[in-house]
Amino acid sequence: MKRMKKTVAFSKNAINVFFHILTNCNLKCKHCYINKKQHGENTLPLETIEAWLKVFASKTKNANVIFLGGEPTLHPDLSLAIKKAKALGYDSITVDTNGYLFHVFIQVIGIRGKSAENSHEKLQVSRNDWLEIIPDAAQKIARLGITVTYPKVFLSPDEPFECAAKVAENYFIFPNGRVYQCPLCEDFPLHSKVFKGNLLLDTPKINESNLFNLNIPEGCVMNKLIQPGNLSYNRNGTPEYRVACCMLKEEIKGN
Repeated sequence: MKRMKKTVAFSKNAINVFFHILTNCNLKCKHCYINKKQHGENTLPLETIEAWLKVFASKTKNANVIFLGGEPTLHPDLSLAIKKAKALGYDSITVDTNGYLFHVFIQVIGIRGKSAENSHEKLQVSRNDWLEIIPDAAQKIARLGITVTYPKVFLSPDEPFECAAKVAENYFIFPNGRVYQCPLCEDFPLHSKVFKGNLLLDTPKINESNLFNLNIPEGCVMNKLIQPGNLSYNRNGTPEYRVACCMLKEEIKGN
């Protein structure tokens, strides 16, 4: 039986903090999006983690934090960081680990970080391969009773394009203090905010925030600028399809 899938909308009334507390990892995946030259190699001390968490907790009562790396479980104070986040009132606290005993999540392979360095190996799957393989694989996993979430990637003709940076507050924090609103920009010094000490400051133009309001037929303007290989065009120059915001997900419920 084919299970119903739904598009998971952006959370418009909450702040989502994707907090990379270190960039070290126990794996060496070719498709890793971490770029240590851009993201730093330091492991943040607990005091800094707490101070930066306070900045976002003070902005709203509805804040969520996702601890990432690298591999966040390598951080010696991860458990204490979780307790700090709980004490600050974060609505949800998630640890995004490469452990094999947790829920299944299918991640898009983007040409970022280590993937960009190995782009000659053609790690990025084509649109046809993605549509033929991923939704079907998600259906099969859901039949086993596991809820599956995966990037939407491609919009159907009747679906509007929305940029998560315009309708939601998502922040991607790295150990060197860079704070992005769009994860596609993470290989470039386009971050819209930066921590100087424990103060969150806006960066000067031109940065990612100056690009979010551009409306183009291809959908995601960042994809057009950074990953144009994802696109193809008709003979008259119009795009054959539109690429969704990388934050938009599909979900299929398990039993």
